[in-house]
Amino acid sequence: MNKRASLPSPCKDVCIFDQATGWCIGCGRTLKECRNWHSAPRRELRALSVALPKRLRELQSRSDGAHA
Repeated sequence: MNKRASLPSPCKDVCIFDQATGWCIGCGRTLKECRNWHSAPRRELRALSVALPKRLRELQSRSDGAHA
């Protein structure tokens, strides 16, 4: 198996980055992670894919707290 074979991008076509974290509010990646998605090693993409839901939950809770 090609170790550089890309996983499907988690992009949601939102591309708005949170100033505090640097994470996209749509997919949870940083700008650098977005740019490197198709060239990063598959192992790195899998690890990032596991981290993204937690990042998105954190962004959501920060947003919910700002509106409370």
